[in-house]
Amino acid sequence: MPRKKVQENSAEATLDKKNLVESQKEQEPIKPQPSHKNQAESEYPRYSAKAEEYALSLSQKLDQSNINIDRLQIKINDQIIFGMKNGDLDRKQTNISDKQAELIKEALNDPTSFEGSMKITQGSKVLLHIKDGKILVDSARLVQQSAKVELNTPDLNAKQMYQQYSEGVKHEGLAKTKQTAMNAFQDGVNREDVTRMLRTEDDGYKKLVSSAGEQLANKSLNQIVNSAIAQSKINSQAQSQSQSKQIQEEKTAAQTLTA
Repeated sequence: MPRKKVQENSAEATLDKKNLVESQKEQEPIKPQPSHKNQAESEYPRYSAKAEEYALSLSQKLDQSNINIDRLQIKINDQIIFGMKNGDLDRKQTNISDKQAELIKEALNDPTSFEGSMKITQGSKVLLHIKDGKILVDSARLVQQSAKVELNTPDLNAKQMYQQYSEGVKHEGLAKTKQTAMNAFQDGVNREDVTRMLRTEDDGYKKLVSSAGEQLANKSLNQIVNSAIAQSKINSQAQSQSQSKQIQEEKTAAQTLTA
């Protein structure tokens, strides 16, 4: 066979092989790539308009009770699922499912059976905190009345409260007693529970009982509690004024942008 004919046949064979490979590639099914949207849907609970409406109804109930709902947040197991900002729904924070709405209802209607943590806050103030069957705070009076007895019964609750409100307090002695009481009052805990907490858990009070007697110690504790209430009110007013100023500045800035 002439050399030129051999080269032509070799080139044709190479071309046929290349076309076959390309044809096989075209026939192979295209594997779908995972989308970011699908990943997000698997990581976060399914949004529910009905659940959002329920959370809004809770915020309206608080608003009707003259409780500031600006910067309101609802958390389930420390996860923010609902938020308010400047009196409106905060879409960046709100992502609540039907299941989470049911957990909120369970915590409010039957807190002693609730497992986990459910917290409603307004800024840095805790309006409601239910954890593992215990009502730690309910200054907003959202829990069913039949469950209120949990606030005033077990000493274990007083121990948990004291650990929570004395955490981070650097003072010692009765100064620590007052600061712990202030922290509790600013969270909305009532006077009876704060006094009981201090009597059962506070070392400053216990030392005072040992050195001066129970009668004088109780008189001193009453004065400390009164002072803590007064100071917590001053702090709350200052915080409210600061929040109002911040809101006004944000409104002014928004009006400037739209002008």
